[in-house]
Amino acid sequence: MADPNAPRGGLAEPPQFGRFFDGTQVQQVIGNRPAHVLGVNDAGQVVGQLIESSDTRVFRWSPDAPDALVVIDFQPGTYTVAHGMNRQGQVTGTSTTRNVSSAYRWTPPGLTAYEGLEPLTGAGTFPPVIDAQFINDNGTVAGISTTTAGAVHAALWVPGQKVLDLGSLGAGDVAVDGLNNANQVVGQSDLGTGVHHAYRWSAAEGMVDLGTLGGPNSSASAINASGAVVGTSDTTDPGSTRAFLWNGGAMKSLGTLGGGWSAATRINASGQVGGTSADANGMAHAFLWTADTGMVDLNTRVPTETARVLQSVVALADDGSMLVSSTDGLLLLRPKAP
Repeated sequence: MADPNAPRGGLAEPPQFGRFFDGTQVQQVIGNRPAHVLGVNDAGQVVGQLIESSDTRVFRWSPDAPDALVVIDFQPGTYTVAHGMNRQGQVTGTSTTRNVSSAYRWTPPGLTAYEGLEPLTGAGTFPPVIDAQFINDNGTVAGISTTTAGAVHAALWVPGQKVLDLGSLGAGDVAVDGLNNANQVVGQSDLGTGVHHAYRWSAAEGMVDLGTLGGPNSSASAINASGAVVGTSDTTDPGSTRAFLWNGGAMKSLGTLGGGWSAATRINASGQVGGTSADANGMAHAFLWTADTGMVDLNTRVPTETARVLQSVVALADDGSMLVSSTDGLLLLRPKAP
């Protein structure tokens, strides 16, 4: 698939049409227009970008209206990206005009009182740096925004309310890496001492430092519906990292597949964790961790007659299905029926 951000010029490449997997078959976005698919929600609705001239235009496509491509328009000369879409088809992302970025939330007609394009203002003074990254099923958006002091903090946009600055764990910048339907946010925050720690933010507790596994740094990568967090942390052994699960106030190491490092990338509602780990030969292998089985190399669970290696879990559904990167590209794995 063509990269819309790639440098232009030279020999023209053939147009790339947006394709996606709906859980059953590969479909193509209608209209044969060059497009880049960015996400698919549980209803099979697709969000992406049309690749046109010097502008980028965000679109949403729904299988309920397969002949209608809904384009989310911005003023000419605006570079626009979509970062997230929820189950209701609301879209969030960031647009940039004259090097000034702003966030938006787009709501399809008839869903809420805030239908259409809604700009999301930042927490600081103009010109702000705003990046909207996640949207949950309640329409709440999480991302980052500059503050009046010029720092970059995590921010939350709850429908009908002003932007909320989530603060930081120190004097440095903050990243956002996940949001659940309880409006809990996870990411990493600089401590102002050259290190960063994973955090979980909630309205009840504020920003909580999740600590580390003994080393200086940690970072969160995902959160599930019950507030359990996964990510990666340094250990007391220099250069060694471990996938972690943080739940109930404690950080637990998930181990490795025999090598010196591992990283957790996804967690589902039942507490299954997916990620990547070095094996005994130092090669990256995809893993699935559960409380019953511990860390299991997915390469031992998927028979193959090729030299293909499953390398990392990219997405993990609540039913145990997962999208895995491999040396042969992306693969969809489904659990065996009982």
